[in-house]
Amino acid sequence: MKSREEPRQNVKKKQEAWRKRAKSWGCFLAAVLVAAVGCGGSDKEEGPQTRTVSQTNKADFDTIQACIDASNNLDTCLVHPGTYKERIRFQGKAITVRSFDGPVKTIIDGREKGPVVTFSDGEDDHSVLEGFTITNGLAVAGEGTMEHGAGIRLISAGPTIRDCILLKNHAEGDGGGIYCFSTGSNPDIEHVIFQENTAGGQGGALCAVSGAPYLVNCLFSENEASVGAAISGRYGATVTLLNCTVQGNAASTEASALYLINAASDWTNSLCFFNSAPPGRTMVLDLDPEQIGATSLSLGHVDLQGGTGEIDRTQTCTDHSGLCSVQSSALLDADPLFVPLSLTDPEENPWEAFYLSEPDTLRSDQVQIGRSPCLDAGDRTAEAAGLEDRTTRTDGIADEGVVDIGYHYPATM
Repeated sequence: MKSREEPRQNVKKKQEAWRKRAKSWGCFLAAVLVAAVGCGGSDKEEGPQTRTVSQTNKADFDTIQACIDASNNLDTCLVHPGTYKERIRFQGKAITVRSFDGPVKTIIDGREKGPVVTFSDGEDDHSVLEGFTITNGLAVAGEGTMEHGAGIRLISAGPTIRDCILLKNHAEGDGGGIYCFSTGSNPDIEHVIFQENTAGGQGGALCAVSGAPYLVNCLFSENEASVGAAISGRYGATVTLLNCTVQGNAASTEASALYLINAASDWTNSLCFFNSAPPGRTMVLDLDPEQIGATSLSLGHVDLQGGTGEIDRTQTCTDHSGLCSVQSSALLDADPLFVPLSLTDPEENPWEAFYLSEPDTLRSDQVQIGRSPCLDAGDRTAEAAGLEDRTTRTDGIADEGVVDIGYHYPATM
């Protein structure tokens, strides 16, 4: 005889089975709904977005700033060729603003209305500006404005600036090309050309005050200032140069290449030639004893015209010699034997005039000139320097083995 509990147990078993089936169907329907949403069931953007900017083609925006305004962290603004007459601010966003076809074809023109690009909201290396010519920036003194920083102004920010050309920007004060201010300003500046920037004060190309710009493979050419035509570092600044070329810069007072006061600079695998400062020397070390910090310069595997004889110390520096120091190793003083990329029109792009003569290219002028002493003269391999896809040769063959001294162009072979 069956007990009364058996039917109840059977009912419970059937109920449990139905519950399991219902749960399975619920999961299935939920999965279908999720798939539907993923296939366009929602207009909400998910993940990093790439937005386009163009003045002539169909795009999301016709100005770079409008794209920045609409972007969130990790987004990208991809900018098509053209001249964009505007000034931009990153607004603290960790975004990438990149050109589609490089700096020669993609220009941000500040129209002498102020600094062209501003980083002043705590941007770090995830804020990236890549592939633009930055030109016609102007920094003037006036109500509510600063007279420093015309091309790019950095205030307590450390973005990444890559593959750009800073061209013909002017500051009435300091930093015609880039002005880097405060201890939080530690930008990574990679493969950047500073050409024909000017400053009424210091740092025609670059002025760092308490900042720490880190420059890799940069070219400074034909920049002008009263003091520090190429670079000025002041009051706690640390300016690092790796594989840079500093040539043809002119100071009206002193320090055509570098001026330091209570600051430090470290040059490695770099080249400093044909700079002029009629009243003074190429590099000048100064000291303010009332300010904290020493002044120091370190040169390793550097081709410096005039050698250590072109490094001057002010009287204050001499009086406090323990606070002013110069260290050098493997220093050269030899004509780098520059050659232009094009013999037919070498003035077309003046920044393409600083390849190194290599008779192996079989170009007649280089066979006659001879081999540059800066070839294979660095302290590491090209790969270790991150320049294995770049070159100093006019035939475009990538650097390999011991790295060449100075600025490297993109390799084509």
